[in-house]
Amino acid sequence: MCSHLNQNATFYEAGQAGSTWRIQRGILKLMRPTPRGLELVQLALPGDIVGVETLCGEAYAYTAVAFQACTLMQPGVA
Repeated sequence: MCSHLNQNATFYEAGQAGSTWRIQRGILKLMRPTPRGLELVQLALPGDIVGVETLCGEAYAYTAVAFQACTLMQPGVA
Protein backbone atom coordinates (compact mmCIF):
# COMPACT_ATOMS: atom_id res chain seq x y z
CA MET A 1 0.00 0.00 0.00
CA CYS A 2 1.28 3.46 -0.93
CA SER A 3 0.18 6.86 0.39
CA HIS A 4 0.88 10.36 -0.94
CA LEU A 5 0.76 13.49 1.23
CA ASN A 6 0.81 17.15 0.37
CA GLN A 7 2.94 19.55 2.41
CA ASN A 8 1.52 20.17 5.91
CA ALA A 9 -0.96 17.26 5.64
CA THR A 10 -1.37 15.14 8.78
CA PHE A 11 -0.68 11.46 8.08
CA TYR A 12 -1.62 10.06 11.48
CA GLU A 13 -2.19 11.36 15.00
CA ALA A 14 -0.74 10.29 18.34
CA GLY A 15 -3.02 7.74 20.01
CA GLN A 16 -4.36 6.22 16.78
CA ALA A 17 -3.86 2.54 15.98
CA GLY A 18 -2.01 1.82 12.74
CA SER A 19 0.99 0.18 11.13
CA THR A 20 4.56 0.95 10.13
CA TRP A 21 5.40 3.06 7.09
CA ARG A 22 8.60 3.64 5.12
CA ILE A 23 9.27 7.09 3.69
CA GLN A 24 9.98 6.82 -0.01
CA ARG A 25 10.15 10.54 -0.80
CA GLY A 26 9.90 13.77 1.19
CA ILE A 27 10.27 14.64 4.86
CA LEU A 28 7.84 13.84 7.68
CA LYS A 29 7.73 15.73 10.98
CA LEU A 30 7.09 13.62 14.09
CA MET A 31 5.33 15.84 16.61
CA ARG A 32 4.50 15.28 20.30
CA PRO A 33 1.24 16.68 21.69
CA THR A 34 1.84 19.09 24.60
CA PRO A 35 -0.45 21.46 26.50
CA ARG A 36 0.90 24.28 24.25
CA GLY A 37 0.26 22.36 21.00
CA LEU A 38 2.47 20.10 18.90
CA GLU A 39 6.21 20.05 19.56
CA LEU A 40 8.75 18.80 17.00
CA VAL A 41 10.51 15.61 18.13
CA GLN A 42 12.23 14.40 14.96
CA LEU A 43 12.37 14.69 11.19
CA ALA A 44 11.96 11.41 9.30
CA LEU A 45 13.78 11.20 5.96
CA PRO A 46 13.56 8.91 2.91
CA GLY A 47 14.39 5.35 3.95
CA ASP A 48 13.25 5.90 7.56
CA ILE A 49 10.50 3.72 9.00
CA VAL A 50 7.91 5.43 11.21
CA GLY A 51 5.28 3.95 13.49
CA VAL A 52 7.49 1.13 14.80
CA GLU A 53 5.66 1.25 18.14
CA THR A 54 2.71 -0.40 16.35
CA LEU A 55 4.79 -3.58 15.96
CA CYS A 56 4.32 -4.06 19.73
CA GLY A 57 0.57 -3.44 19.55
CA GLU A 58 0.90 0.16 20.73
CA ALA A 59 -0.85 3.21 19.29
CA TYR A 60 1.17 5.85 17.46
CA ALA A 61 3.29 7.81 19.96
CA TYR A 62 3.59 10.89 17.74
CA THR A 63 1.57 12.87 15.24
CA ALA A 64 3.11 12.67 11.73
CA VAL A 65 2.85 15.75 9.50
CA ALA A 66 4.36 16.21 6.03
CA PHE A 67 7.13 18.83 6.17
CA GLN A 68 7.17 18.60 2.37
CA ALA A 69 5.19 16.45 -0.06
CA CYS A 70 5.76 12.80 0.87
CA THR A 71 5.28 9.31 -0.50
CA LEU A 72 5.08 6.51 2.07
CA MET A 73 4.82 2.76 1.63
CA GLN A 74 4.05 -0.06 4.02
CA PRO A 75 7.15 -2.30 4.30
CA GLY A 76 6.66 -5.71 2.75
CA VAL A 77 3.61 -4.63 0.71
CA ALA A 78 4.05 -4.34 -3.05
